[in-house]
Amino acid sequence: MDVCVDRYRYVVTASIGNMPEQPSASVLVTSQCLWNASTDRYSKVSYMDEDETFYAVVIVFAVYLE
Repeated sequence: MDVCVDRYRYVVTASIGNMPEQPSASVLVTSQCLWNASTDRYSKVSYMDEDETFYAVVIVFAVYLE
């Protein structure tokens, strides 16, 4: 892939919250977008504290502009 880094635009989403108190409950973070698989990219990181009381999910999308 031979593209110029200056042509990318970045979109960042962050979700931070308390974990549900029920033992069987969970949190699902999703996103949807129109994608060009040959040029667009993303990176995701998630974190939960040791006591599992809160979570954080950050997603960075790099979208190439033609």
